[in-house]
Amino acid sequence: MTYDGYQALIKQLEAYAQKHPGAYRARVALLAFLGYASLALVLGVIGAVIAGGLWALAESSRGAGVVLGKLLIGLGALSLLVLSALWVRLSSPTGIALTRQDAPELFELLDRLRRALKAPAVHRVLLTSDFKAAVVQIPRLGFLGWCRNDLVLGLPLMQVLSPPQLDAVVALEFGHLSRAHSRMAGWIYRVRITWDRLVGAMHAHRRWGAILFERFLGWYVPYFNAYSFVLAREQEYEADAQAARLAGSIPAREALVTLAVVGRFLDRSFWPALDRLTVKQATPPKSPLEDLARTVKTGMPPDDARRWLKEEMSRLTGYADTHPSLKDRLAALAKESKRTGDPWALETWPHLRGVPRVTASDYYLGEIQREFRRRLEAEWVAQRASDWKARHEAAQAGQRRLLALAQKAVVSPLSVEEQWEQARWAEELRGEGEALPLLESLLTTSPNHARANFALGRILLDRSEARGMALIERAMGQAPDLIQPGCRLIADFQSRRGNEPDLHRYLRRTDEQAERLGRAEAQSQTLRPTDQLVPHGLSAAAVVALRSQLPHYPRVAEAYLVRRVMPDCPELPFYVLAVVPLVRWYERRNDKIIAMLTEELTAAITPPRHTSLFVLHGSVKRGMVKALRRVHQARIFTRTTRAHTPPNTLAKPRPAWLSSGRKTARRLAVAGALSVGVCAVVTFHHHPSPNCGDPSVRAHWVPEGQGFVYLVPLGDFPDRSVQALTDYYRHKYDVTIDRLPRLALADGLRDPQRGQVMGQRLLALVQQQYGDLVADSHATLIALTADDIYLENQEWAFAFNTRSVRPRVAVVSTARLDPGFWETHLPHGDWFGLDATDRAIARCRLQKLVTRNLGVLHFQQPFNDDPASPLVSSLVGLDDLDRAAEEF
Repeated sequence: MTYDGYQALIKQLEAYAQKHPGAYRARVALLAFLGYASLALVLGVIGAVIAGGLWALAESSRGAGVVLGKLLIGLGALSLLVLSALWVRLSSPTGIALTRQDAPELFELLDRLRRALKAPAVHRVLLTSDFKAAVVQIPRLGFLGWCRNDLVLGLPLMQVLSPPQLDAVVALEFGHLSRAHSRMAGWIYRVRITWDRLVGAMHAHRRWGAILFERFLGWYVPYFNAYSFVLAREQEYEADAQAARLAGSIPAREALVTLAVVGRFLDRSFWPALDRLTVKQATPPKSPLEDLARTVKTGMPPDDARRWLKEEMSRLTGYADTHPSLKDRLAALAKESKRTGDPWALETWPHLRGVPRVTASDYYLGEIQREFRRRLEAEWVAQRASDWKARHEAAQAGQRRLLALAQKAVVSPLSVEEQWEQARWAEELRGEGEALPLLESLLTTSPNHARANFALGRILLDRSEARGMALIERAMGQAPDLIQPGCRLIADFQSRRGNEPDLHRYLRRTDEQAERLGRAEAQSQTLRPTDQLVPHGLSAAAVVALRSQLPHYPRVAEAYLVRRVMPDCPELPFYVLAVVPLVRWYERRNDKIIAMLTEELTAAITPPRHTSLFVLHGSVKRGMVKALRRVHQARIFTRTTRAHTPPNTLAKPRPAWLSSGRKTARRLAVAGALSVGVCAVVTFHHHPSPNCGDPSVRAHWVPEGQGFVYLVPLGDFPDRSVQALTDYYRHKYDVTIDRLPRLALADGLRDPQRGQVMGQRLLALVQQQYGDLVADSHATLIALTADDIYLENQEWAFAFNTRSVRPRVAVVSTARLDPGFWETHLPHGDWFGLDATDRAIARCRLQKLVTRNLGVLHFQQPFNDDPASPLVSSLVGLDDLDRAAEEF
């Protein structure tokens, strides 16, 4: 549904709801039941067919019974697939769980609100380091509901609000679950959230059975959200009114104002200032939550606070979100107050009060809040330690670069790019105040510099200066990739000014650009000789930087860089980095080489933005290389495999018969050696030395790790192997490692024609199921599967593993590690203990692959050129894997 269609439907329904409120509610209820009825209908039809088949089976003859039995088995499998597609797991919020003993007054408040609002029970109360409060519902039975309710309270929020204000915030969140007033509005509100989360999880899992519902849900969910929008917004107003009735009108108003203004202060001032501390110190501050409360209490600039409050009061209520603007929420509370005998004028409101002497954290948590704050701050510091250190090193380099540029500016004028670099580092390290004059000076000499126009326009719009819009427009005209962020900035500015026509114009433009960009990115995943390819047009420095990375990979024979013109988005630069691999004539199975090379290049090469990497091989290689060579200056790298040696013209020529005889003898010797070699390879090649040391001996050198490691068994991967790996890395490398619950593999992950599992969907499965851990920058997840995998966007026959650097997730397959998998392996039984040798080789290879992934993701070590290291960059097959050791 387009933005205009969505907005037009909502406006039409708003008018209809005002004239016929009862009929509108009935339509929304019928539409909500339609979603459940459609799913139930599919399951009911399948169940009816199965029941009819069972009856026919009982009445049929023996021959027909066999056919019916097979049909019933297929229908049963189909019903299981449908149920598994609908039975998705949603991630739960994380935090410190509070008990009634920790905060008895807080739990008494929850009990009182539950009784007053007739709300369901709260199963967990979680304390977090975020500035927010929310009730999160996790449906236990998928689309059937039966939700678990988690109340999330941010300690920073409790440190800013007074106890009555926090009561109002909690009452507002409970109002969304209330059954005391508008039962239907609350139910529709929860149904909307449930459908959105379930559809998102269903798309992330990509289970086969979901195909039956994709088209219906693709139409139903956006249409239901638009149709129920009026009722959902009504529920927002109702929740505000209930909060005012239960906690008081003044605390409710003060809480809304405080949330709006302090939230702007944290986003615009506190967190950016905290980030700039990376310039001075290599470790995060030890008490960020205490600093936050103190800064809000004493350091929030009054002029900025008044400006932010004025802007929030001018902000429009849009259609992208059911939450009304602050002005509309206060106006609704004013009408409610007049009805309840507490009249007040909107003109005398709002005003921002200071932080109370007794805060909600003091009242509800007491002395125990110090322990909770210490735990939250320790977790906050641990999550950001490694990233903070890297940013500190980058900031130090930026400081040195700023000093060098300042010294150079004294001697001679800076170039345009040097001026841009100086302004960029100044804003990042010293704030926008330092960058503002530098950007203005740069645009004086180079008025069409896209990034400088965008940066200056962003700063000016943040300061509510309208001239920033012209700069953003100029930047979007010069760089199409800035259209989406630029339109969002201008739309937010227009919303704060109350300019509704321009707001919708820029939101519409954002939606159109997102749709076009999505189609172009989908097209960029494939490459054909018929695609429109043009010269890349990059600077010489960018090409040199990319070319300098390629010689480190011996398997790269040639590399081509071109720009690809996308029909849906021709103004945006989409680049293609095509690599021709070096595959020798005797390497019959080159798919594994292609897989390993692509994995290494994807992890290490840093191409320009919107660049797709393709390793050319197979039937498309010749035609694609011809198409690339027709593009001017497309080839950016080529490897010379052997130097040419000129003939020795002074040497005495040999007799013809001698040369001929020696050639024949040499050919016979080579043929005999090859025959012996082939026999030896067929017999013993898949029985190399495991080359793994004693697992009981600790590694000689262990790099510093980053956080925790989790092993995730997939499918029927054996538990004993997971336990063996866990014990091995705990003792060998002193890694903090644990296993996570097993994940089942749905049939939708397996290609029915190839009989292989899709590796990148396994990555998506792990990231979806363990979203909380994946979001943790200090967690490394390594999934283990016994199934053969391949990568969907490549034409390889298989892959040993695949990984994602951000987030740090890897999948390792053991299917091809056992020598018995290969057709050249001779069946031998347990002769000379060769079966035990096969198992030792497979176990050793698995350890090396897991160690390789740990080295890249957990220990964050670079690839090297040492063939005895598991991090060797040229590891392209089992021979290289057997040659490498299992230690760094």
